[in-house]
Amino acid sequence: MSSSEKADGGWSISATGKRAASFISGLFFGAPGGKDGDENPQPSNKRRKTTTTTSSAEMDLVLETVREHTARAEAREKAAAARAETIEALLEAVLERLEQRKRPAARETFSTPRKPARPLPLNPNPPSASGQKLWTQQERSIVVKGLAAYGMGSAKRVAELLKHRNYSQTRGFMRRNADSIRREIEATTGYATTEAEKQEILDSIAAENEEDGEDDNSNDDDDDDDDDSNEEASGGGDDESESAKPAMPPKRNTGSWSVEEQEAAARGLVIHGTTNTKAIAQMVGTRNTDQVRRYIGRHYHKLLAMGTNSEESSSDSS
Repeated sequence: MSSSEKADGGWSISATGKRAASFISGLFFGAPGGKDGDENPQPSNKRRKTTTTTSSAEMDLVLETVREHTARAEAREKAAAARAETIEALLEAVLERLEQRKRPAARETFSTPRKPARPLPLNPNPPSASGQKLWTQQERSIVVKGLAAYGMGSAKRVAELLKHRNYSQTRGFMRRNADSIRREIEATTGYATTEAEKQEILDSIAAENEEDGEDDNSNDDDDDDDDDSNEEASGGGDDESESAKPAMPPKRNTGSWSVEEQEAAARGLVIHGTTNTKAIAQMVGTRNTDQVRRYIGRHYHKLLAMGTNSEESSSDSS
């Protein structure tokens, strides 16, 4: 056992141990060093002061470092919070845009399905609900020839060539059968390029209308007793007188209508109306049925007024 260890039944501490104890005490508790036989207390106090000064500097450095790290951490937290807010705003914008894109798609998905298109009828010209007759082959032939004479798009002029069709019906028929009509014109007469060709086509149409005269009268008659009596008075309903008379030529006078022709047409319009144009043409005498029908269509009100005035004047004189 050494000299610093136990002697005479007790413990003894060497000078070195005392100085270490004094240093530790001064370091942690600030207690004065050197007693119980400390031979050099002054050097111990100097060592204690130096150690305390060094510890304060280190503590200041540590505190400064902690402050810097704290400031950096706070800055990073603020930056992270700003980035989180920006990302959240972007996500909200993206979600809103997605919702807007989904809404039209949802409307289309849940919309009522469209009804299937009705199949086209086998007959291109079915009768209407009002009982309108189907177009005959003769009427189609007149349309084809009329367009060949006047050109495509002249529905109004072509309608004047048809006895039992108005402008709206003629235009609808031309629209539905435009392609086949063009092919038929190109395969038969072709389009008229001169006035002579045009007049030849119109003459053939007038001839067709004259050949169909008897059927026209039967179709135009609506079984009205007054109309029948008028037809008998004018000779329009007498088959024998019709057959005895020579057939009216396809075309007679051309140009402006004279006063006598207008007066005759006006009287015929009052007697027969607009349905029996053949009887009116017989009363005029110098115009065929097609010319009379077109003239009445253009000057209906004028002729009706003339015929009414003529009837009133004749009744007054009688």
